[in-house]
This record gives sequence, structure tokens and C-alpha cells, in this order.
Amino acid sequence: KEREKPFFLWLHFFDPHADYEAPAEIADRFPGERYLAEVAFMDRELGRVLKALEEKGLRKNTIVAVTGDHGESLGDHGERSHGIFVYDSTVRVPLLFTGRGIPAGRRVDSVVRSADIAPTLLELARMRSEPVDGSSLLALMRGETDAPRTAYSEVFAPRLNFGWSELRAMRTANGKYIDAPRPEYYDVRSDSAEARNLFTNPSAPPEGARPLIAAVRSAARVDPFTTGKSQEAKLDPETRRKLAALGYITTGAETKRTRPRPDPKDRIVYWEQFQEAQAAI
Repeated sequence: KEREKPFFLWLHFFDPHADYEAPAEIADRFPGERYLAEVAFMDRELGRVLKALEEKGLRKNTIVAVTGDHGESLGDHGERSHGIFVYDSTVRVPLLFTGRGIPAGRRVDSVVRSADIAPTLLELARMRSEPVDGSSLLALMRGETDAPRTAYSEVFAPRLNFGWSELRAMRTANGKYIDAPRPEYYDVRSDSAEARNLFTNPSAPPEGARPLIAAVRSAARVDPFTTGKSQEAKLDPETRRKLAALGYITTGAETKRTRPRPDPKDRIVYWEQFQEAQAAI
């Protein structure tokens, strides 16, 4: 790039992702902890990027944001990796910012969302933003009060891959509702492991769940998948091959059903067997 021009770099580390195969010199430091070894490897490589910025004299004026698109369950709720459930094990991820205009050493415990990253970067760069789903986190970074956020998450892999029910969730700082054939609601303040489902009576949902239920249903009503506006992508063979290698491709075929779709909670054992078969192949 021309040295005086601003730049934007998006860098994707795929390494902390199944299968976990960190370089031997790092894996040896984490015996029996293959996932942690991959995280340590990514951490080292990120350090190389930051060092390069320092050496080029760019570090001081560069805003760096680090996050993950998902975590790994590592056995929580019977899920070994990710993609079937929407528990915090996989949807609660790290988010770090550093650079000019960002207070150092501050930790923010508020619920925030990946959709908030883009407007935050645009505000830090003093660039005008078109309307987007998220909102800037700059006020929270500075220790100012900001409106509480509600975080939405969804997973459609169970439906697209196996014909099970999709899952949608809404989470606040206090509670989390998961819209499933057998609904779930957790007090995440006192039950961070999401082990005690408080949604025991479908006809009388917990009071804290009610606004989250309404929010999930509202999101579902306008979802392209629900409204029938989603379309199967037209892919060339090479792109399809690459996506399939990453596990990011489905048939997209939907079949009509006369019975309710199974709850992924009741089918997770088959998913684990499927993954064992894949590994064996």
C-alpha cells in the first residue's frame, strides 16, 4: 500500500477449529489440550502481526479489533464442537479493541454483539456510517452508560443438514431464552453454565422470558428463511469444493413434514456419532 494512505485489513485465523492440529512445538506445551494449543498458536501468529505494525511505524495509529465467530462446546451439553446449539459455550466469544481513542485496560461486562463491531470501528475512524444492525461501543469503552443490548443468535445447521429444528435465542445480561421445540430459559447471572432450564411449563413461561420470546418471534417473522426469500446459491465447482472442505455447504433442500421437527437436544448423540464417522473417514 502507499505508506500515507489508510488501510483496512481483515485477517482470519482458522486454526482454533476442528480438527485441532497445532504445530508440534506448541502442541507439546499443551499435552492433551489440543484446542488450547491451537489458541496459543493463533495468539503467537497475531503477535507477529502486531510486531510487524510496530516495525513499520503503524501501530500507534492502527485500530485493532480481535474477536471470534464462535467458540467450541468441548463437551458442554453433549456437543463436542459447535454448530448444533446456541448455548454460551459457543456464542459467547472474546472481543478486544486497542488503538488510538480506546482506553487501555478497561473491561466491559455488558452484553455486546458482533454486529456492533463495524459501527464501532467506523466511529473510531471518524467515518460516517449508514444505518446498520449494530451500534457503536465507544461509550461503553469510555465507561459511560449506554442502553442495554439484547443479543440475537441462531443456528440452522440442524435443519438444513438433518431435518431437525433450527434454534433461535435472545440474551440479555440477566437471562437467555432459546426458542426450541422444548423451550429453554436460563438465569445467566446465577447459572452461567445454562444447566437449569427455568422454562418448565410451556403454558406459563417465566416472567423474564416473555420479552425475549416476543423478540425472537419478531425476528423470525421477517427472517428471509421464514418468509421464503432465501435462495440456494449458484456456485462454480471450485468454490463449492472449497466451501465443502470448510463444512460450509448444505443441499439447501427442504422437505415438507407432517410432524414437528425433532429438538436438537434429543438428537445430539447422533451428531456426535456422525462426527466420529467423519473423523474415521
